[in-house]
Amino acid sequence: MTEDPRFEKPLRASLPANWPETLVELLRRSGSQRAIEQVIQWLKAARQYDRILEVRLLAARHRLGLPLIHSDALENLPDHVRQAYEDAYVAACREVGRLYLDAGDIPSAWPYFRAIDEPEPVAQAIEALPTDGAPEEIIQIAFHEQVNPTKGFRMILDTLGTCAAVTALEQYAGSKGRRECIAMLVAHLHGELLEALRYAVAQREGRDCSQDGLMELIEGRDWLFADNTYFVDTSHLSATVRFATESDDPDTIRRAIELCEYGRRLSPMLQYRGFVPFEDVYNDCLAYLKALAGEDPEPALALLEQKAQHENAELTDHIAAQVKVNLLCRLGRYQEAVQTFRRYLSAVPLNRLYCPTVQQLCALAGDPKLLCSIAREDGDVVGYLAGIMLGAGDAQGGGGARPGSQPDGPDTAAGAGAAAERCGGHGDKGRP
Repeated sequence: MTEDPRFEKPLRASLPANWPETLVELLRRSGSQRAIEQVIQWLKAARQYDRILEVRLLAARHRLGLPLIHSDALENLPDHVRQAYEDAYVAACREVGRLYLDAGDIPSAWPYFRAIDEPEPVAQAIEALPTDGAPEEIIQIAFHEQVNPTKGFRMILDTLGTCAAVTALEQYAGSKGRRECIAMLVAHLHGELLEALRYAVAQREGRDCSQDGLMELIEGRDWLFADNTYFVDTSHLSATVRFATESDDPDTIRRAIELCEYGRRLSPMLQYRGFVPFEDVYNDCLAYLKALAGEDPEPALALLEQKAQHENAELTDHIAAQVKVNLLCRLGRYQEAVQTFRRYLSAVPLNRLYCPTVQQLCALAGDPKLLCSIAREDGDVVGYLAGIMLGAGDAQGGGGARPGSQPDGPDTAAGAGAAAERCGGHGDKGRP
């Protein structure tokens, strides 16, 4: 397969044939600095940018009076010398990385910017690329290494398709850009389904329905669902509506509600069983999403409470209860979230929580007295100290959360979908 010319890397060239003799003469006549500059010019002309790092570090060792052939560990150098050498290293990485970026070679540039923790130039370069036909190495940097995950996810959708995008999002461990990627996936799948439904209705009824919405198309048309008929991959559909429970974007939530309304009408043979607490994927997610959309949240809360009472906590870490806590937080009902946490989650280890801790919930509720009461009951001296400090108004240095703010810790939104995602993928594993 020929390489897409939009992503081609520059070819390396050779150095001048007489470079050894030239260097010897240049060093004799003009000194080390001029010889170093000449080598860098040759390497740039030959597009051998990786060797420039070596030359820059050789020059730094010469300037600092260090052995020209590097052998000693940096930590053994005096502080001022070590800092100067590290500064030279950072500057050289930045120079080499920029040379590769200017040449259009993002994969070769990234290790240099990654080494000095400066991803932004690479993120900007990726942003300027087309999204279709992207090479796997660009997608790896953009999405999986989280340099520009939203652009990387669009590349996955446009280059590899919906199935690859769903799998990638299931495996994505970061939070950077996650909600934007979810919004992209929901809009993409919603658009696919809407186009397919409009075509099917137009073919059958012989009318223009290009302006009809999804709900308008499926209402009263049972034939769209007869004989196990479907118009979008159902494993993609079920995974996408689970992801959508993490969203806080009104348009994404609205589209996901419509996807659930379509999914719940499918033949039972096509409605694969999901993971706790969304086993009945479309109906369970629909209740949750409607609560996020501002409709009556009580059906979703009651459903989650019922699941929390009956789930196998040893297998699930009370995921249903955790999702209920997250939903209560998103509704601003922090006192109830504290009560749910105390009822089900007090014994769950911190590293297994996908919702705020009870201390964070009390801070969100603006109730230091409640935090002190719980901490005293649990014998938690640190929590008690935090409570009395909050009560005294001592929230300096990033201490207390304000009512209505979000704590630093487990994502209060992501718990709905992400907590269950660790149980498996979007394919046949979800079948009844």
